[in-house]
Amino acid sequence: FPSHDRSILQYEVIKDNLRTQAVGVGLNYSTLSGDFSAGSYASLRIAVFEQRDYWRLLHTAIIEQFHQRVFEEWMYAAVMSGVLPSPTFDRYWIEPDRYIYPHWQARSWGLLDMAKDISAFEKARELQLETHSEQVNNYTGNDFRRTMDQIASEREYEQQRGLLMPVDDPTADRGAAPVQP
Repeated sequence: FPSHDRSILQYEVIKDNLRTQAVGVGLNYSTLSGDFSAGSYASLRIAVFEQRDYWRLLHTAIIEQFHQRVFEEWMYAAVMSGVLPSPTFDRYWIEPDRYIYPHWQARSWGLLDMAKDISAFEKARELQLETHSEQVNNYTGNDFRRTMDQIASEREYEQQRGLLMPVDDPTADRGAAPVQP
């Protein structure tokens, strides 16, 4: 074989091996290999979202089947041994659910096309297909209330420092003429 043909053959063998490995571990070829040359933007975008859904499913399973179980056993052992501060954990035996369900934070991914994705989020909320809290959780991995509390805190801090103008009230009547003294 000429060297040019040999390199093409090697490339195809490697590509086939990577495809086989990707199927074996539940990934798509593009994610495993980093080779995005074979697909269009739309098909690669779909593949990325499918892959993210798969990872979210795995994260949820690991959290529910491993982390939560280990945490509950650890909490029980820690309370029984008395290593946790008494006033904080005095009610463990009366209200165990209050202590054994922490907020688990799985990884999240950024947006692929921010302008289009944000427009789609707004449309989904407008059509009541998703809530704001679902979107915050699904696309950032954060808790909605914590996110809103953080935004409010940052806004207040910026206003205190004179860095941010107060947000206009969208319900204010802008059509009324100013009153002349």
